[in-house]
Amino acid sequence: MANFKDYLFNQSQITTIVVDQNSGNFLWIAYTAVDGECLLQKVSASDLTQVFFSVYLPVTSINSIKILGTFLYAAVTHATIAVYKISVTTPLTSQTTYIKSTLGITESPIAITTSATVVYFLTPGIISGEEAKLVLFTSGSYDETVDLIESAILIDNAVSLTVDSNEDIWIVTSDDPTKLYRVFFTTGWEIEETTLS
Repeated sequence: MANFKDYLFNQSQITTIVVDQNSGNFLWIAYTAVDGECLLQKVSASDLTQVFFSVYLPVTSINSIKILGTFLYAAVTHATIAVYKISVTTPLTSQTTYIKSTLGITESPIAITTSATVVYFLTPGIISGEEAKLVLFTSGSYDETVDLIESAILIDNAVSLTVDSNEDIWIVTSDDPTKLYRVFFTTGWEIEETTLS
């Protein structure tokens, strides 16, 4: 027999979640905005009612979160702020914000992926005249912003990314979901486009 429950629309919806295994087994859960703030909570993975931290960010949305080392990186939608870098052990007192103009972007990042030492943020390239961009943080500090345009290849309407063990970044767009874009560094940043059959 199936159980059915009504969704309580007065509760905030979860937008993204990440596992935190620093000194235990925790989850960081991001919620939709209420009254101009998004709630970000660190809870026990074995008892979701046990809340360790509640952080309120004055943003429109938290689009994606990832943890690298002891820092949580949050891609947010805000007029000027693009990224929050928050300590997983002292999130209430250890927060750094990164401004869009400082990062060389105009759009809010929509997705994040990580390698061993690099955090990659992806902007979508949905505004007219904009291409998607990668924003790189290496060893916890902002490194560079890469415009995803090379020769005849322009990546826009990006929706997702991942990175492989060779540090090659793979990007999917909503323009043509049968295509994968590989972004990699040799003597400079290069892009390859592959259509899957």
